[in-house]
Amino acid sequence: MINDAVAAMMGEAKFGAAKDKKNVVMLTLGTGVGGAILIDGKPYQGAFNKAGHFGHMVIDDEGDVGVTGMPGSLEECIGNYTVEKRSKGKFASTKQLIEAYRGGDDDAKISGINR
Repeated sequence: MINDAVAAMMGEAKFGAAKDKKNVVMLTLGTGVGGAILIDGKPYQGAFNKAGHFGHMVIDDEGDVGVTGMPGSLEECIGNYTVEKRSKGKFASTKQLIEAYRGGDDDAKISGINR
């Protein structure tokens, strides 16, 4: 069994933008932040099948603790599931946040970068 990001990368490597590429890095944005790595045409998952999980990288060591127990992960800072918290309840999803941003909502501009 593989996770969704690895499956997406393998699909791109077989049929899509990464077709015929031997080395690929994919960043996925959905309910969270994920990713996958292809090395020499094979998915690389590391010793514990965690390689490519870019959303769990710590980018703010003083940030809130995320689902992995690590502080300030990329997923915690930009993931869809934290939009409501980061916007203090004004936006329930990334889609709402982007629509408001495109409409010129100043709160959306602030919520998109601050927690």
